[in-house]
Amino acid sequence: MDWNPELYKRFSDERKRPFLDLLDLLPPKVGGSVLDLGCGDGRLTRLAAHRLGAEQVLGVDKSAAMIDAAHAEDDDGSDIDYHWSLGDMEGVLDGQEQFDLVLSNASLQYIGDHGEVFPRLLDKVAPGGWIAIHVPYNHVARTHLLMDAAAHSDEFEHDFKNFHHAWPQEEPDFYARTLQDRGFEFAIVQLRTYRHAVEGVEPIVEWMRGAAMRPFLEALENNRREPFLRKYSRLVDYAYPAVDDDDTRLLDYTRLLIVGRRPSAAEAVVEED
Repeated sequence: MDWNPELYKRFSDERKRPFLDLLDLLPPKVGGSVLDLGCGDGRLTRLAAHRLGAEQVLGVDKSAAMIDAAHAEDDDGSDIDYHWSLGDMEGVLDGQEQFDLVLSNASLQYIGDHGEVFPRLLDKVAPGGWIAIHVPYNHVARTHLLMDAAAHSDEFEHDFKNFHHAWPQEEPDFYARTLQDRGFEFAIVQLRTYRHAVEGVEPIVEWMRGAAMRPFLEALENNRREPFLRKYSRLVDYAYPAVDDDDTRLLDYTRLLIVGRRPSAAEAVVEED
């Protein structure tokens, strides 16, 4: 079940807001080489590259549809050297190459065991370079808890009897401590909640279907996905009541923003002395 770029883009403005806030936590011109893990269709990768003065960019995503969409925009007239790679993050983390900026926008939640992965991710940052990560931190919100509730209902008990999905996000203190232990400076670890006013239940369901709900839908037979979405829609309708006569629902979505800089080699020597 591959990603659907068009469905993902439906809420592009809402998804972009925390990414722009993440970029605001970086210096205006990081420059150099950029690794974007989970680059999607490349639109936000390009935005970051232009804004931060990048010279070379490696975007990695495990979705062939997303990588194809990124390639479709290659002729943008810029001098930035883009490379789009189909693959998973584990393969990149196993490599030896380091980058001036390691960037990841709403993708690390699909990688298990952050206690093991996050330190390896920091190892990809070159001396003097930066890391900037945004991870949805909504796994304890109603939107996500209701997926479990629907999956464990009597109607779908058989479908999900062998299914187990654990969100890998650690507590914010873990990321802050790891940055400190690895000697990163200018470290920022922030939780930010964004409120989105949407019309009706359907946009909430479609938003979840485009990303967070994928593990649940992938566990179902094709003919069971629509009934599951209907069940989830009923639960969402109850949990997110309308606030006006236009059927407006208020969706709060929490994001974890992580930024830090690895000292340069010269700075590290000074600190040791």
